Amino acid sequence: MKISLLKKGHNINSKKLKKLMMLTVGTMILMPFLVGCTQKEETEIVDKVRQVSVYTVSDVAHRETLVYNGFINSSQVIPLNFQRDGKVENINVESGQKVLAGDTLMNLTKENESDIAATIYAPIDGVVSQILVDEGNLASKNYPAIILQSSDEKITIGVTGEDFKKIENYGNPSVEVSVNNVTRTAKFKSIALIPDASTMTYSVTIELESSKQTIIGDLAEVRLELSRISGIWLPISYVQNDGEDYVYIVNSDNRVERRNLKLYELNNDLVRVVGVNDGDRIITVGNSFVNEGQLVNAREDVHE
Repeated sequence: MKISLLKKGHNINSKKLKKLMMLTVGTMILMPFLVGCTQKEETEIVDKVRQVSVYTVSDVAHRETLVYNGFINSSQVIPLNFQRDGKVENINVESGQKVLAGDTLMNLTKENESDIAATIYAPIDGVVSQILVDEGNLASKNYPAIILQSSDEKITIGVTGEDFKKIENYGNPSVEVSVNNVTRTAKFKSIALIPDASTMTYSVTIELESSKQTIIGDLAEVRLELSRISGIWLPISYVQNDGEDYVYIVNSDNRVERRNLKLYELNNDLVRVVGVNDGDRIITVGNSFVNEGQLVNAREDVHE
């Protein structure tokens, strides 16, 4: 028996028809799996978009600040002696006390009328640095009885050769001095042109206005503020390092690019860098989870 197909002139026996039907059904069953595999492959090649925060950098000017510590001292130290030997009768001052020129500091007992007067007066305005005798004890004319320091205060610090060049290039810096959390008025006085032979640092002298808030020997923090320096300044925490300093930026296609950096001056937590440009968007959050070329969704980070 022959089975007639849709088109005339084509005849096929029942065995061949069954075989053809089985192939057709099998193909139809496999189709969803084939489509599913193709869609899965297409999904796998689609970029995984990461969420990151960025900070858009700009060319700005900051002062570079050099920070050193030093002790307050005076510009002049004067040891004072009695004119003769004798017993100390009165000591009218104490260590650390400020005195004026002409003030009586101490005197000896006059044993008889022939004794010459033996009184020590302050030759200048100053501060009593040390008292080396006691009342009732003997004092010798050959040894100092009291040491007086001039009232003008100064700080001497030693700066490195690199900082010496910066001061030379940018001119005398403005100065801020902090002593015991109190800011003192100060000014840059001088810098030595030859380094100290033992420390190889250059001596800088800072003058302070006289104050009752500090005493000779107090430790002070000295901040030397140089002229303003223009450039790209980044928080030092934004800079990564894997043997080279670098940052990740987001380019105009919203893809990640690496930029190697050179670091220069520091200003508190900011560092001047070369390697990024005005307007670049630096990744600040999420940079640990991205790779070069990766597509990202960038959100602007507000930087104070």
